[in-house]
Amino acid sequence: MKRTLITIFMVAMLALTFGQFMIPASSERQENHAPAAEITDPIHGDNVAGIIEIKIRVSDHDGIEEIKTVNIRIDDGEWAEAVLQGHGEDPSLWVYEWDTTAIENGAHHIRALACDGEGPGEEVVVGVMVQNEEVNRAPAVEIIEPTQGETVSGVVNVRVRVTDLDGKEDIEKVHVKIDDGEWNDAILQGRRGEEHSLWVYEWDTTAVENGEYHVFAVAWDGKDFGEEDGVGVLVQNVEENHAPVVEIIEPAHGKTVNGVVNVKVRASDLDGKEDIKKVHVKIDDGEWNDAILQGHGEDHSLWVYNWNTTTVENGEHHISAKAYDHEDDGEADVIGVIVNNTEENHKPVAEIVEIHQGATVSGVVEVWIKASDVDGIDDIEQVFVWIDDNEWQNATFLRNGEGHSLWVYEWDTTLEPNGEHHIWTIAYDAVDEGEENWVGVFVENIVENQIPRAEFIEPGAGARVHGIVRVTVAASDPDGNDNLEMVFVRIDDGEWQNATFHNNENGNSLWIIEWNTSAVENGEHHIQTSAFDGEDDSHVHTIGVFIHNEINENHPPTARIIDVEPIINGHLSGVVDVWIRVSDPDGLDEIVLVETRVDEGPWQPARQVGHERDFT
Repeated sequence: MKRTLITIFMVAMLALTFGQFMIPASSERQENHAPAAEITDPIHGDNVAGIIEIKIRVSDHDGIEEIKTVNIRIDDGEWAEAVLQGHGEDPSLWVYEWDTTAIENGAHHIRALACDGEGPGEEVVVGVMVQNEEVNRAPAVEIIEPTQGETVSGVVNVRVRVTDLDGKEDIEKVHVKIDDGEWNDAILQGRRGEEHSLWVYEWDTTAVENGEYHVFAVAWDGKDFGEEDGVGVLVQNVEENHAPVVEIIEPAHGKTVNGVVNVKVRASDLDGKEDIKKVHVKIDDGEWNDAILQGHGEDHSLWVYNWNTTTVENGEHHISAKAYDHEDDGEADVIGVIVNNTEENHKPVAEIVEIHQGATVSGVVEVWIKASDVDGIDDIEQVFVWIDDNEWQNATFLRNGEGHSLWVYEWDTTLEPNGEHHIWTIAYDAVDEGEENWVGVFVENIVENQIPRAEFIEPGAGARVHGIVRVTVAASDPDGNDNLEMVFVRIDDGEWQNATFHNNENGNSLWIIEWNTSAVENGEHHIQTSAFDGEDDSHVHTIGVFIHNEINENHPPTARIIDVEPIINGHLSGVVDVWIRVSDPDGLDEIVLVETRVDEGPWQPARQVGHERDFT
């Protein structure tokens, strides 16, 4: 058991009892008495806030003029001097001004002792509870790069220094925008000093026209946005055109070909694949012919020209290709091939004529294919269609045209995810399959919103609860939990309250709210919850719980003297320690003062130094 030592000065009383301790009248020097201090304001257990005055009443048997200083300290801090305010008949009043906002909220101890010319008296202590309201200070931003009036080009790093007097870790996000555009998230780069953090946003100035622009930045600390900072800059990008480049990727150089050949050309341009306006192909010294755009890769476009080799003599021939952008044409790529046509079978050709390359489609669409064969359209037995990497499907024959036949395939795009897809087709003439042909399209079906769901995780239905209860709601949305905007909770017929997002777990997002059940009567109550996904509310989920809070009555504390020491040969002498054990059925934290006295003398406060509430 920890014991708290309280020292009660009993020298004067013991001197009356035991004459041998009296100071002889003939002594030239009187015995010095240590001054006694008492903290009168605040008292033990007070709640304090802001700047307060600590008042200390000091007395001294030798005369209050003998008191030289009164010292104060908070917890284990440095000692500071109180200021004398005035004298009474015996005690003097000293005051110390304490700014409680400089320390954290919670329990703190005020310690005081008085000093005369020969030394300090006994230290006295009171405990108080500091409860200051925490006022949020909005963060401040400063754009340090680029600087005001600077000329910029290319990709520019917008660097923002953020200061928050409440702590740099409070900064949750920093936004940057150009002129009246959208706010964009900056990225945290590092911490600088005790209060600063550095954030960066990459601005691609090549995406805007040359001229004057204003860059703005603002920070959010989880509670408030600070004031914006802005700088004006001049964008000046040099727009030099680059000639496009082509490469014939099919057929390969030196290959032997026959029939109708798909000449495939890959074109690229440093200024962007969209800058390529057309691609031309020619055979030997003939005319340039337009190739057809088939699709785009990451940094190139693919073009195709159909060459009927049966119109030229067998032997070596040259294929040339070149591309044009909006200003220049690039250098031609040239390959050599060997034409060798015989009376053998010619492969059929299938071409998608509806839908067009790059089209946006939805619902059930018809894919039309034109199939032709040098050997005659009657030779075409089947035309196949497949989507992306799925299985081949048979197209349906419709009718014959002039030199070709038409086929159709019905595609239900609602079975595919929205986005880019490729439609492939090929024809078969009972001998050979022709070359594959394809187009790229975009599926964009309108998806009907599905309502979200919300249900209670804790407490469970019928639970008995008391005190502060953490209410947890699991919410989900068939369209994706990112669509969940808010979750609401209400008690009985009260107002709906916003729950706070906690985390994602097992496919649900968890939301919480704390309910103080002591604010309502004991008995059955109902909790309801609902979720909102930006379009629709979920069904309301309701459970019943039973509140059972204990009703407390105050019980008086008890104090018992358990020891007095030291006792020498059955007698007390000098300074002795009186040990008191204190108990309280309501809890030891309710005890604020313990006092003791000798005979009919004045009551004196005891001092606590432990947590089991033994006093001395």
